[in-house]
Amino acid sequence: MKVLMLNGSCNAGGSTQAGLDIMAKVFAQQGVETEIVRVGGKPVADCKAEVNFTLSDSGAIQTALLDSAAKNARKKAETLCAALGAKLGELVKIDYNWSEIDIYSHTRYGSGIICGAPAPGCAAPEIDPEDIKLNDTATFVWQIG
Repeated sequence: MKVLMLNGSCNAGGSTQAGLDIMAKVFAQQGVETEIVRVGGKPVADCKAEVNFTLSDSGAIQTALLDSAAKNARKKAETLCAALGAKLGELVKIDYNWSEIDIYSHTRYGSGIICGAPAPGCAAPEIDPEDIKLNDTATFVWQIG
């Protein structure tokens, strides 16, 4: 029997290696052959990485989105009324579903940033989302006079 031990630490000669060395000695005392392969800090072939982002306060984002949507809808309604020679009247109805809004980012990173050699000390790369997109639907109905 042979035991293969993988050292994923980027810190060569560190505590992970020391622990694996101790384990190798114990296995050797039992007549079991071992091999330690250090993979930490080496690029991984065909590495696939997925990065997800979360929001700390989605309620504030939803409020800002609705505020922006309401102002945008009113401005467009006023523009249409002006083009028709009509006057925008009272707001009659707002149709809105208070479910979760769809928040996403199309941020994509090549395999090198996540799967390549790590920064000194094995620190994770600093990754910020690119443009964050928000999707939601609200319908505003006004009287036209």
